Amino acid sequence: MVRTWPRRALLGIVSVFLVASGLSGAAGAAQTKDLGKLRVGVLPVGDCLQIFVADAKGYLKEEGFSAVDLPRMAGGAAVAPAVEGGSLDLGWSNVVSVALAHEQGFDHVFITPGASEMEGHRVHKIMVAADSPVRRAADLEGKAVAVNTLANIPYVAAATWLQANGVAPEKVKFVEVPFPNMEAALKSKQVAAAVMLEPFVTASQAAGSTRVLEGAPFKAFGPRSLIASWFAKKGWLAANPEKVVAFRRAIAKATRAIQANPAEARLTLLNYTRLSKDLAEKILMPAFEEGLPEADVQAVLDATAKQGLLKATFPARDILTLQ
Repeated sequence: MVRTWPRRALLGIVSVFLVASGLSGAAGAAQTKDLGKLRVGVLPVGDCLQIFVADAKGYLKEEGFSAVDLPRMAGGAAVAPAVEGGSLDLGWSNVVSVALAHEQGFDHVFITPGASEMEGHRVHKIMVAADSPVRRAADLEGKAVAVNTLANIPYVAAATWLQANGVAPEKVKFVEVPFPNMEAALKSKQVAAAVMLEPFVTASQAAGSTRVLEGAPFKAFGPRSLIASWFAKKGWLAANPEKVVAFRRAIAKATRAIQANPAEARLTLLNYTRLSKDLAEKILMPAFEEGLPEADVQAVLDATAKQGLLKATFPARDILTLQ
């Protein structure tokens, strides 16, 4: 027997179906809402691996960004003005640079966890020439030590390390040398030591031109510390809440992907940096975690103030907006 439905019941079923379909369509639309273009200033180094993975795996587009522009910048000194001026939405910078900007009245804040140093992830080292007579901190008194920027986190780490080893930082002449030029500066004896970053540490050692004087200068901050992360202006955050949430989700996805398959993640560097496959597989990488304890930032702020770069330290939460 064929069953017939009363007209009123049939209309009710159709209405429920249409409402459910509409809700489903609305949910789908919300998930794929076009957030427009995202512009993020990056450095072509392993520390920026999160965003390279997020871009390569399509996480940023999954979160609604129709286009992603990742201009390679020379350093934090170039990124900060671009973020401040609005030509970039977000940028990559180290804790010291953001802290100095904060003291000067800029509203730059970190919005996600980034690259951290801890045991097994010591990407900065103090290097000397392979034939250098320098064996300890005291041997650097009166000599030149290279850092990439004088008011930057490698400088603060080196100065703090010197003090911890009984050497007043003012007894050492710190000079600015870009990371790619440090190996040559050591070989030519222009500097006695250099605070180097991967991949330059591994590459120069493989060439036989350098050796390690101090393998963990950032340990002067404590057992773990934040090196750098993704930052934006508070004004941009307030004006673009959906973009902020989407970016954070994409970076969190990338962080989990790095943790799940670090070997695969390393190979992403081949398309975003000038690293060879051999170097990409060998270099030490910083730690990438989903959480960021305030203590990892506070230790750097306190050391920066102690070295006189900041007039006074301040609570780490003042430059953190991670929720």
